[in-house]
Amino acid sequence: MNINIAVLEDIPKHYKQLAEVIHNWAEKKEYSVSVKWFHDETSILGSAFMKDCNLLFSDIDLKEILFFLQPSVNMSLTDIRHRRSTIY
Repeated sequence: MNINIAVLEDIPKHYKQLAEVIHNWAEKKEYSVSVKWFHDETSILGSAFMKDCNLLFSDIDLKEILFFLQPSVNMSLTDIRHRRSTIY
């Protein structure tokens, strides 16, 4: 199982810390993960990665962008809820 994770974070150090935690977790659970960093809300728009994204971590205020991402984010969260028992 491959889990595609997007991280929307404006501080590189914080992204690196989160990515390290994600990769350590995946290694322990024997999951394959792809983690992609987006440094601002405009970089995420139109990204091919977001088409297959399963999870979005965000540390940036997304008042305007959330409107555009809402359907895909909701779909991803629903998908994750169904898989929760196998992931955790």
